[in-house]
Amino acid sequence: MTARPQLPRLYVQVLIGIAAGAILGYVAPEYGAAMKPLGDGFIKLVRMLIAPIVFTTVVVGMAQTGAMKEVGRIGVRALLYFEVVSTVSLIIGLIVARTLQPGAGMNFNPATADLSSVASYTTASKNLHTTDFILNIIPTTSVAPRPTMSSAARLNVRMRPARSVVTRPLVMLSMTC
Repeated sequence: MTARPQLPRLYVQVLIGIAAGAILGYVAPEYGAAMKPLGDGFIKLVRMLIAPIVFTTVVVGMAQTGAMKEVGRIGVRALLYFEVVSTVSLIIGLIVARTLQPGAGMNFNPATADLSSVASYTTASKNLHTTDFILNIIPTTSVAPRPTMSSAARLNVRMRPARSVVTRPLVMLSMTC
């Protein structure tokens, strides 16, 4: 048998990749910008996998503890910690919002707003490229009901309702999204 070559640890490989990306962006910025969809897709894939990994880690950890009394105590402690931290963060958010009053003094009247100034945002789906389309296919989580494309972008790729009895409900369902 031939021995497989030993690669450095994963964190070393990640650091090498980051350094290579920084060097590529410095030496050839146009190639670095062209690699952006790969990085965005990788980040979306990692974000999609985080929740199931954390869930399975917690479940396996609970299964290996053996004593249900210990599991219950840890669960109560985690729930209490979650509630306390959530409450504290909400209180901090309320204090900051009351103190800084974001949006105060903007003098915005929706009745007199110039809608042509937001036309660039409403027509964004007309400039949807293949790369954007492929990146929008990757769901935000592994249990997301559908990709988070804008409704206007989804309209551009829909098919006409089929005549088949089997596929018609699926097509009609996609048209209601």
